[in-house]
Amino acid sequence: MVLMSEKDNSVSYLQHHIDFTFPEIMMNEQINDVGWIDQSQIMGEPQIRAFASFEGSNLIALFPFFNPTGSYPVQED
Repeated sequence: MVLMSEKDNSVSYLQHHIDFTFPEIMMNEQINDVGWIDQSQIMGEPQIRAFASFEGSNLIALFPFFNPTGSYPVQED
């Protein structure tokens, strides 16, 4: 069993949601910046989300909550 660091898992999380949650937006827009929102814990669970802003647009993608120990399958090239 290979354990991923939270950093590695956050990259898998972002790639998963870029590929599967927002494919239409990501095919037509170029990401300008990615940021993280770290809110207070609810019932002991961290409330962490990513968001992306896009080049030349006022559009923002708010990603689903990030689970640092979750599994985010990515599409293999």
